[in-house]
Amino acid sequence: MSIFGREHKEDGIGVCLLTLTNEFEADRVIAALKSQGICAYKHEDGANQLMGIYMGAGDFHPVSIFVAEEAREKAVELLEEMGFTGDLTDSSNIRLITHAAVRMEVCGKVVYLDPYQIREASHDADLILITHEHYDHYSPEDIDKLATEETRYVFPESMEEMISVERADLRGKTRYLRPGQEMDWEGIGIAGILAYTIGRDFHPREKGWLGYLIDDGKKKVYIAGDTDATAEAKSVVCDIALIPCGGKYTCDPKQAAELANAIAPDIVIPSHYGSVIGDASCADRFESLVDPQIQVEKKMEYLD
Repeated sequence: MSIFGREHKEDGIGVCLLTLTNEFEADRVIAALKSQGICAYKHEDGANQLMGIYMGAGDFHPVSIFVAEEAREKAVELLEEMGFTGDLTDSSNIRLITHAAVRMEVCGKVVYLDPYQIREASHDADLILITHEHYDHYSPEDIDKLATEETRYVFPESMEEMISVERADLRGKTRYLRPGQEMDWEGIGIAGILAYTIGRDFHPREKGWLGYLIDDGKKKVYIAGDTDATAEAKSVVCDIALIPCGGKYTCDPKQAAELANAIAPDIVIPSHYGSVIGDASCADRFESLVDPQIQVEKKMEYLD
């Protein structure tokens, strides 16, 4: 199900509010929207789906519902009244602060990933996850701006020796995760996803560096880390994905869009641009290449 998709230009201008696999349910939603004065229309494969039902083939095709941008908020309220609340994907709990620095509120906890160039010493982190050891992802100075005595940490297993030497103060507060390994922390599921680049020495596969899949029981958020559009990354199933698009060290906009289209989340957030590498045009180019039924949200708060 896709919510709040990008502008669709083939048969009208609007945002994809909802994608269903049931033509009759789609008609019910459109009728409800129109009864409240909200212009809505369907796109894609409705006739083919009905033919599949008639022929008994069970060949269902997606039916997407579009509304005007200005009608989005009112339409969402109506959908919630109709019982679609659990299906609405919402990224309001996610901030992309700088570069690849992410702040999330998950199950009542504040989670940071790869804090870098943090401008406020908020000391509000319950959990800090680091994808790999490069300075723009593992920044002790920025970690210390967020940490409290109660903060806990997750690092790739390959960083264990370095952290045990450099940060003796974190002993007893740290977990080390290897690719493919899963853990539970305070009711939050965390899985390590192998992150690496192909044909470049910046992020070797053998380092075992990570992206993270975070599951709060309602939605899964994939923070890809520094990766290319690898087979491991493309196999991730998630509702929201944060994908690097700055190029050189990670995916460029074209490769990032390839990864986004392969994963097909409801929402994708471009990252890893704006300071160390790439500018805002990277996110714009990425957006232009992403499937129209995937909502692109450009959330970068600080651009140098």
